[in-house]
Amino acid sequence: MPTPLVNRAKIQKARFYVNAYNLFILDNMKEYSTDPEITDTNGLQYPQSKVFNVGCSLSF
Repeated sequence: MPTPLVNRAKIQKARFYVNAYNLFILDNMKEYSTDPEITDTNGLQYPQSKVFNVGCSLSF
């Protein structure tokens, strides 16, 4: 962040973060086309969700 902006807003600390879960699966189950985390054998369960978190934390 530009120094004049930080000084004018009186920001002491700034933290920016990005986090993600379940972006892809590595397995040897290509022939079944299923998710290894699904416990049901008929495949009628919802797929695992992909989760993205983006944020910032400011201390004044």
